[in-house]
Amino acid sequence: AETTAPETTEALSPAQRYAAIRERAQAAYAAWNTPAIPRISIAEDTSSLAAGAGRTRQALERLASQRNAAVEIGRVVGYGFQWLQPLADITWTDGTRVLYGPVTPQNVEQLLDEATGNVGAANALAIGVLAGARAGIRPIAEHPFLALETKGRRLMGRIGHTDPTSLDHYVATDGYFAVARMLDRHQTPEQVRQTMIDGG
Repeated sequence: AETTAPETTEALSPAQRYAAIRERAQAAYAAWNTPAIPRISIAEDTSSLAAGAGRTRQALERLASQRNAAVEIGRVVGYGFQWLQPLADITWTDGTRVLYGPVTPQNVEQLLDEATGNVGAANALAIGVLAGARAGIRPIAEHPFLALETKGRRLMGRIGHTDPTSLDHYVATDGYFAVARMLDRHQTPEQVRQTMIDGG
C-alpha cells in the first residue's frame, strides 16, 4: 500500500507551524505543572535576588542534599508581593501549588518539611494557593493585595506561573501568538523578511 509522505514544515502555513510548536510546548508545560516529585521553586528576579533569594536557594539546595530529599528545586518569577520576598512555591504531583514568603535561609526547613509530606509545616509562611486546594490556606485570589484584580492579570499573567528560562512555557501561555497571527493573516513570510531587509 502506498504511504503519503508527511507534510514538511515548508508546506505548512505560519499558523499551522505555530500550532505544532505550541502543542509540543503545552505538553512540556503540563508536565512541569504536575511534576513526578514535589518541586520547590524559588522566585528569581531583581527584587527577590536583592532580598536574598540566592542565599535562600543555596540553603535549600544544601538541606535537600543533606536529607537526600525527594524534591526538585526550580525557579519562577516572583508573584508581585515584593514586600514578602524572597518568595517560593511548592508544586505537588497532583498540580496543587502554594505560594510562600518570605522564605529565608533560616526557614527553608519548614518549606522542605511541607514539600516532603509534613502537611502544615510551612503554613505560617503561606500566602495563598495558586492552583488546586490545600487545607488551611486560602486561594491567592482572596488575598487583600489582589482585591482589585477582579478580572485576573493580563500583562503580568505569566509571573509566578512559568519558569522564566523556558521558551516552552512562554509559547504554551500564548507567547508569539500575535506574531503567528500577523504572519498568517496579513503578510507572507517573504514580505516580512523583505520589510526587515528594507528597514536596514
